[in-house]
Amino acid sequence: MVEAYAQPAFTAWFRRERPDVVLSHHTPSISWMEAAGARRPKTHGFACLNLAVAARPCAGLDLQPRLLGVRAAELLIAQLQRNETGIPAWPSTTMISARWSEGPTLRASAG
Repeated sequence: MVEAYAQPAFTAWFRRERPDVVLSHHTPSISWMEAAGARRPKTHGFACLNLAVAARPCAGLDLQPRLLGVRAAELLIAQLQRNETGIPAWPSTTMISARWSEGPTLRASAG
């Protein structure tokens, strides 16, 4: 692990900056927040930027990896059906929106 993202450095940053919410891929940060005095979700929140890597239940973004894989397979099959090989002359971008997932690390939304 990068030394800059170890518990002592995180705790110093957390106490100095006093964020309302921490956004991270690193769910052990939740325990670090609690050790620094956070009472989640009452006083502080945490949102995971990729729930596929979350080591514990939390609110955050579901990047929908299964749907991404399905779409990638569809694109590849279509290229094969069109007999397209090599690097495409006109590259394209396909996006699958992330889905928000409520969780125990944030207060419930007002809406």
